[in-house]
Amino acid sequence: MVSGGWLWYTIMCAITMFNIAFCAYVFVTRHWKRQRLFEKNYNNNNNSSSNSSSSGNTYLQQLIPSTINDLATEKITAPLKQQSAMNVCCWIFVLVAGYRSTFPRIDVPRICWFDSPFSYIVYGRISASIAEICWAFQISIVLSNFASGLAAHTTYKMALLIVPLAIVAECFSWACISIENRLYCTCEESIWTVIFLIAFLGHIYLYNRVGYVNPPTSLGIGYFGYSIFLFLCIIAQLLQVVLYVTRYIEDTQNNVKYKGFIQGFELLHSCKTISKNIDDWGDDAAWMTGYFSICVWSSIWLTIPPRMPNTGSGLL
Repeated sequence: MVSGGWLWYTIMCAITMFNIAFCAYVFVTRHWKRQRLFEKNYNNNNNSSSNSSSSGNTYLQQLIPSTINDLATEKITAPLKQQSAMNVCCWIFVLVAGYRSTFPRIDVPRICWFDSPFSYIVYGRISASIAEICWAFQISIVLSNFASGLAAHTTYKMALLIVPLAIVAECFSWACISIENRLYCTCEESIWTVIFLIAFLGHIYLYNRVGYVNPPTSLGIGYFGYSIFLFLCIIAQLLQVVLYVTRYIEDTQNNVKYKGFIQGFELLHSCKTISKNIDDWGDDAAWMTGYFSICVWSSIWLTIPPRMPNTGSGLL
């Protein structure tokens, strides 16, 4: 069904345009406005007494808002350098998602939408690896700052494992698409399941520990809502594990011969099949749609989460 394929592709392009516009809106109305507010307050503090200057320095080290709708009086808790890194990671994730949506491909069978170098598997995988590590960094920073404010040492240490786990997952991904052995893809998806599980359990534990009466939100979503998103990610990842295990079993039954890493890597600079038939994209179209929409929105939200509570001695 070629017409069905084009309908899906149109939806993906629309999602991409929305993601970029939404991200730009958040940065214009939240981050840039907050930066101007910081500069104004910091300059005022520098023109007053030394005590006020000290207060300005404290303000400099803090950035995540307590309430997204009250920028004039917000108290901020994350280091400025972390916030800057979070912003860069967000834009990387948004733009890479847009690139992968515009030039979709399925890695292992090397199915591409367009016959173009931009569709080659190697470029898509390089960009995806960078973007997914950036996303893992965002997830890690938000959880570690939340844990730091409550002096939750174990949760804090678990949060620090997220980025290394993501890097290991990307290594398995490269092995999978080069060797074409779905068992490596299964390992990759399993590691991402563990990442989401760490984040989910960590946020649920910290949320219950705080005991919010009126939980803070950002863009209408609080930490409990974010935890629901993480739970859904766990379910989605488990379905991906089942999908790749099924494909691995089918390959085994069909006596598929796997390639060497170097040989397979050289083939990544090409597309094996050019198809716009939705039947060829199948299950992959389903996860791409969710990934390039909801997951991108989560990355944007992670740059402006609700204010972290600071009820204990911080670890940062």
